[in-house]
Amino acid sequence: MPDAERDREYTVQFAVEVWWASDYISYYTNSPATLDVECPEDCILLSIQKKDIESLYLQVDGLESFFLRKLENAFVDKLNENIKPLND
Repeated sequence: MPDAERDREYTVQFAVEVWWASDYISYYTNSPATLDVECPEDCILLSIQKKDIESLYLQVDGLESFFLRKLENAFVDKLNENIKPLND
């Protein structure tokens, strides 16, 4: 995430092998992306449009549930990350 006023960049997500990375705010709100995906090593980078993944949800049993579970787990992880310092 570039900070043009300060000439800085920030890492707001880090995905290891086989993880998914995205500008989720853009994806879920249909707003322009503000984040970039950078790959520090050679990789296979896949891209899919929201309308296409929604079409796949209708075609593949359990796919929407799979991604919902991933989103729920990420949400819980983020909450735990925010709460942990309060308990230390």
